[in-house]
Amino acid sequence: GAVLPAPEDSIYVFDEAHHLPDKACSHGSHHARIGLAREHLAEGSRLAATLLGEPRSSPALRLHLAEVPALCVEADGLLCSAAAELQQLLGDDSAQASAEVRLPHGRVPPVVAGIAASLQNTLARLGAAVEAAAEELGRSLEQQGAGAQERYAALGLLAARSARLHALWQDWAEADPPGEAPRARWIRQSERRAAEELEVCAAPVLAGPLLREQLWSRAAGAVLTSATLTALGSFDRILLRAGLPDDAGFATVASPFDYGSRACLAVPRLAADPGDPAGHTREVGRWLEAGSDPCEGSLVLFASRRQMREVYDRLAQELRDRVLLQDHIAKQELLRLHRSRIDA
Repeated sequence: GAVLPAPEDSIYVFDEAHHLPDKACSHGSHHARIGLAREHLAEGSRLAATLLGEPRSSPALRLHLAEVPALCVEADGLLCSAAAELQQLLGDDSAQASAEVRLPHGRVPPVVAGIAASLQNTLARLGAAVEAAAEELGRSLEQQGAGAQERYAALGLLAARSARLHALWQDWAEADPPGEAPRARWIRQSERRAAEELEVCAAPVLAGPLLREQLWSRAAGAVLTSATLTALGSFDRILLRAGLPDDAGFATVASPFDYGSRACLAVPRLAADPGDPAGHTREVGRWLEAGSDPCEGSLVLFASRRQMREVYDRLAQELRDRVLLQDHIAKQELLRLHRSRIDA
């Protein structure tokens, strides 16, 4: 069911909104391994054959499943054809083949686009048939016996896989709208079960069209906040990347904190850089021990949880006894102890 109200009935507030375009691009991306997709189609064909042979399957369920085995075989053949064409883009000699090939400007070769269009059509029919079969089976679970629930879940999984595969090949079949940034399309070799196979990928370059269609054109309102929405004092970058409406309003709000007189940005001289994790961790530990004032509190932030723990383990016992470390105790208890130290 729906978790949030419809966009038309909602006002959204996005904190750390500079991440929104990247999150939207990730949501709009698709990828699939051809070998694994073929395995899923074979499983779907076997599942449909099992249900068709089940005496308790209703006539309506049989009707919905009648074409599924043939559609799975058809999609499998098209995937094989696509793999043969795409392999040529990677290189004929597997020892010299490129690990990844990105299509220039996202343009799909005509032959591959034709196969993708056929796949899109076949997978759309397969998805519709499986979804209808799942709905029909769901209406009669109690009469279908003990194994019906498991088969119902398997149909739902097949429907979801078909939908994802359909979205991918739809991206490869349809040309990008004129005047908009092209979608990125690429293929790469991946290793699974000690055998190389192709992974087919597609993703938007800019999130603007997706956000305009799904959010800005529908939402009752939206507020985006972040300390890093501007670049060089301008909102042009977020305007481009997020596809914000022309009538969007922008405001820069000054910080209430007097950083100029209360803070100092200092970059310590360290011999090791983060490219040497062990050396960098040792130096960070030494720097913390030398620079920490036991009469003052210090907040130390790490980008790596592993490094945080390793630095903590290297500290002298006297200093470790004073540290409140993330994950050592529950967050609420950590905050309580911190407040009690301040109050004391």
